[in-house]
Amino acid sequence: MSVGLTRNVYDFGSGVPAAAVTLNTRQFDVAAAGKQLAELVDGRFAFQVVERVEKAAVIVAAIIVVVGFVATKMFESFFAEAGKDLYTYVKQLRRRDTPAAPVEVHFHLFLHQTSKTPVVVLAVDQGVSPQDLSDLDAGPIRDAIAAAGGEGNLQRVVGTVAPGGGVKVSYLVDSQGRPI
Repeated sequence: MSVGLTRNVYDFGSGVPAAAVTLNTRQFDVAAAGKQLAELVDGRFAFQVVERVEKAAVIVAAIIVVVGFVATKMFESFFAEAGKDLYTYVKQLRRRDTPAAPVEVHFHLFLHQTSKTPVVVLAVDQGVSPQDLSDLDAGPIRDAIAAAGGEGNLQRVVGTVAPGGGVKVSYLVDSQGRPI
């Protein structure tokens, strides 16, 4: 089990952030990573870097979480622009604990700007390219939401993005916290 907390949030660019990148301080130099990402984004959109402190004895995987707001109809536009770019750039970040070790990228996508639920959590396969994200097929996500009775009946949709941009929904959690 792991307990974590947010230490700092750094804003880059002006305007409403398109996304936030969450980094673990034990695995990444958060200040250096923020500067590197800002140089790569080069002002095309605003974003945040969230400094997360994990209080676990051993952290096995380095997971970079890209958080963004998307309405149900905006998955493709998010992944064609900010999502794809941030994915490309965070894959270039090197861990300070074991620099050659891979990182996992997860997207946490909120369907409502004012609420943290429902959220779509997508783990990205290591073989996914930025172009694959541009070609993302959000149909399975929309189908799963519809099959569950709509967004109002959901807390979480969890799935994976495979090479080629295909999405597989693994499970859903209803608004009462029950697996569907």
